[in-house]
Amino acid sequence: MFNLTSPEQFSNGVTDDSNINTTSSPQLQQELFLPCDNPENILPKITADTVKRVFQIGVLPLLELFGVAGNLLNCVVFTRNGLGDRINLCLFCLSVADAGFLISIFIAKNHSLLALFDDELERFWSAAYVAYTPTFVLGFLNLSNLLTMVISLERCACVLFPFTAKRIMKTKYMAVAVVAVCTTFFGLYSLINTQFLVVRLQDAKGDQTRWVLKVSTFYLNNRALVDGITVMSIWVPCISIAVVATATAVTVGRLRLTVIQRQELTQDQQTVTKETAVTNMLIAVCVVYVTCLTPSVTQMLCRSFLPGYHPSEKYCNLFAVLQTFSNLLEVTNSSVNVLVYLTMGSRFRSTARSIFRIRRFEESHRNKKRDLSGVTVSGALSSIDSAKQ
Repeated sequence: MFNLTSPEQFSNGVTDDSNINTTSSPQLQQELFLPCDNPENILPKITADTVKRVFQIGVLPLLELFGVAGNLLNCVVFTRNGLGDRINLCLFCLSVADAGFLISIFIAKNHSLLALFDDELERFWSAAYVAYTPTFVLGFLNLSNLLTMVISLERCACVLFPFTAKRIMKTKYMAVAVVAVCTTFFGLYSLINTQFLVVRLQDAKGDQTRWVLKVSTFYLNNRALVDGITVMSIWVPCISIAVVATATAVTVGRLRLTVIQRQELTQDQQTVTKETAVTNMLIAVCVVYVTCLTPSVTQMLCRSFLPGYHPSEKYCNLFAVLQTFSNLLEVTNSSVNVLVYLTMGSRFRSTARSIFRIRRFEESHRNKKRDLSGVTVSGALSSIDSAKQ
């Protein structure tokens, strides 16, 4: 989960100046310069930095690139299949949210890539991303959480009460709900970006610079509001995982019973298979979601309740390593849905094939047209030469 640094870690002793010298404040120098070098750390700082750079430079960017491309394909396919269908609309919005999250998390976590070009820029962005990117990362991530929860509840309702769900759950109501949730989330999370300011610290000798966060005046004046939004960002994924896991378990149990009953009542096995295919595909999406997000939520809860387990306290190196793996699972969750759709969704698969087939046909048609025009021109020139002779 994307982690906001606790304001208390940076509010004491930090003035409003953007450049701060720690000569007059040895305690501040110790608090801001030494936590990751604390001998009580389970892991040394060099190990944490190595793990972060390996994953943030070599693994996460490739997975994010694959995920963005896959989600764009999802959007095209669901649009072609028709957004008037309730499930297509939900899955389209989920793909947009996942693509937005992948792009945002790449921008937020690219400070290891920046180290390849400028160490000072890396040190700046490794602190600044906490102040500048939460609106987008948390907004898209929690929008994805809620959409997955809505999909799981929709499937559960359709399996338990098929006729009632068909009558009540209309596509237009779903569209209005998605727009309202999206607007509310990004409106609230925009306030989190006002929580911190980035300041530069120099040590007593002036040969070492660190970029750190200080709480803003806006946060100090509106602490209850901003803290309430932060608490919401913690509990949304917790509630979402609990609801998705419960709804998926109920759906699986009820679906098995329904399939058995329908097989006894009808000889049309193909009809039964088609009716359950979409539900099975969405169950797979929910299972991937619960599997990938549970470690992330556990990491977030440990940060909130385990003393010292924080990015600016004595276990910060262990926190950094586990947070990197947590981000890897979050990115995986937002990237692999396209594989689920291609594997289990026959309509999705056929539409995707038709898209690429059309492109290949158009390219082939253009090439043939070019060749034909070339033959025609050469034939005309030959005729002219013959006439002259």
